[in-house]
Amino acid sequence: MRRAEARTAAWGPEIPRPEATCASLSETSRRTRLGAPSTSPATGGSRPMDNSARPCPAPAIGYPPAMPKLTPFERITMAVEAQIPLVRAMEQAMGREAAHAAVRAALDATNRANVAKRGSLLDIPTLAAEFAGFGEGVRYEFETVEQTDTLLRNDVTHCDYAEFMERIGARDLGQLLICDGDFAMADQLGLTLERTTTCMAGDGHCNFCYHVKAGREAPAA
Repeated sequence: MRRAEARTAAWGPEIPRPEATCASLSETSRRTRLGAPSTSPATGGSRPMDNSARPCPAPAIGYPPAMPKLTPFERITMAVEAQIPLVRAMEQAMGREAAHAAVRAALDATNRANVAKRGSLLDIPTLAAEFAGFGEGVRYEFETVEQTDTLLRNDVTHCDYAEFMERIGARDLGQLLICDGDFAMADQLGLTLERTTTCMAGDGHCNFCYHVKAGREAPAA
């Protein structure tokens, strides 16, 4: 209902509702059957008009279906595909090192702002559930090596994100555009991430280790 009201307001004057039009036609038909004279010039105002057979008009406006909810894999890979041409152009213009430093700074700032909107820090049980969610709909295999109230250690042994970057010929940008964003987001959410190997880099596994920061404060939204 709210979406329909917004579209009507955006298009200008209110469009008569179909049910109001139907009611008007029904009233005309009722009066005609009772013998009320027509005021139509076509009938000279002397012959009743029978509108009982006229169909009620169907709504003329159709709305597109709602967009399906994207999985984390779909959302991330769509964003990465859009970013790759820009990063390649920056590499040509600035050199690889300077371009990657600029991209890293921009992505970290954006990621921090996005996760800060949560308005709360991340605890280990929630982190564990969200970590598993990144494999929704794809092959993302990992083992939880250790989990306590303040620590989560996961070992990822197969990552479709790495295979995706290989498939589109941009695996060399995988850590920049996907993997390394994990550190700033973890920090913003009151966690410290340690990771020395990644599937993206060809190490065969990703050794995630998250620690809850001591004396942490909630992030500013």
